[in-house]
Amino acid sequence: MNTMMETFQYPVGYSDHTLGLQVSIMAAVSGACIIEKHFTLSKKMAGPDHRASLDPKELGDLVKAMKLVPMILGQAEKQPTASELRTARVARKSLVAIKDIHRGAKFTTKNLGIKRPGTGLAPQHYEALLGRESKRNIPADTLINRHDL
Repeated sequence: MNTMMETFQYPVGYSDHTLGLQVSIMAAVSGACIIEKHFTLSKKMAGPDHRASLDPKELGDLVKAMKLVPMILGQAEKQPTASELRTARVARKSLVAIKDIHRGAKFTTKNLGIKRPGTGLAPQHYEALLGRESKRNIPADTLINRHDL
């Protein structure tokens, strides 16, 4: 699939004559924009294609699976959903004064900690903050923000 798409620079489809749904789904995941799959009302009918064809239930299952492919693959540019943004504020953590820090005092491992919520300065700044002086008095259990630096 990839070789044909790269070589011919055209959309590619897949004609599936295998048993089951997996190969058709994989073709869609690999970029096939159209899938051909034989359909039958009964696999017991006479003829060469009926046994490898999909019955009505299987065709419905294939359609459901195909509709999930774009959602599962996602988008190239990732953006958090509204619910993820709400959760992040509560679930993420921030730097916090674990005891009173006076103006001019240095940030140390003894006065800085990490707690929820994630609305203050991110924990990734912990190391860079150590040894710097506080620009204001920060009461214990208060989130550290950029204006404290």
